[in-house]
Amino acid sequence: MVSILAARTVTDKKIKYSTMEIKLLGLLSKGAVISSDELVNKLYKVGEVPYYARESVTATLRTLMRKIEHNKEPFIITKTSPGGPYPTRYQKLKR
Repeated sequence: MVSILAARTVTDKKIKYSTMEIKLLGLLSKGAVISSDELVNKLYKVGEVPYYARESVTATLRTLMRKIEHNKEPFIITKTSPGGPYPTRYQKLKR
């Protein structure tokens, strides 16, 4: 299976961030640890949360982490390892 970013990593161009990725970057303050559940609650209004919201946010963050690495941003996003039903925790740190 070919990665979404595989074709784009050949070039030196910066990859643009999607609207959801920009929102997530805004919610990740430097140094603060935040869980995927907390991100979902901040992104969506009460009663409008999709059934697979946590999986969607996690997938978007994975893509965002790859784009940040490719664009050589001055920060990185770290995450804890998956823990079954427990939410993954994310943190934005200086490179």
